[in-house]
Amino acid sequence: MMTVETVKQSAIKNSDSIKVKILRREEITAATNGRQSFDVMMADESDIIQATVYQIAKHPMFKVGSTLMITDFLKRGNTLIITSRTKVYRTGTIDIPQNIIDKSTQQTDINAAKASPMKTTLHDMTFKVIKASPIKMQTIKDSNEEVPMRTLIVKDHSGSIPLTLWRDSTSAIDCCRQG
Repeated sequence: MMTVETVKQSAIKNSDSIKVKILRREEITAATNGRQSFDVMMADESDIIQATVYQIAKHPMFKVGSTLMITDFLKRGNTLIITSRTKVYRTGTIDIPQNIIDKSTQQTDINAAKASPMKTTLHDMTFKVIKASPIKMQTIKDSNEEVPMRTLIVKDHSGSIPLTLWRDSTSAIDCCRQG
């Protein structure tokens, strides 16, 4: 069995097993191709790691506080990928040190977001919207589907970046007031 720290340091793209406690679970979302997934933040005694789960039927198993044994997962960067080939089992609880739990709740600033790999889900960001474009329709090249999109310029103490919102997210933030 591997530890989270070993998995993160390893160059391998798949692995045997890992025992983790679920610290955070996001809601199920759908990609443009219709494939559904959800993200979780997990930890063991050594470190935290994010996972993207494509086994939607397993959403209830990834309840916050539960301890799971996960085998046959894939790894993309520092993210575990849980697919239909991955096996997930409930197992006896593990204790997570407070410093590891604290790492999972640290806020991300814009400079950290700029440095993160593409397609990384970032959590707990606090920023100010300084400019918002109107919502417009954009055609997705692969599917020729038209979806709403909006671009924001967001700023915090570390810098500013453009942030593009798609689909339902375009109306999730009230952008009527800028400042």
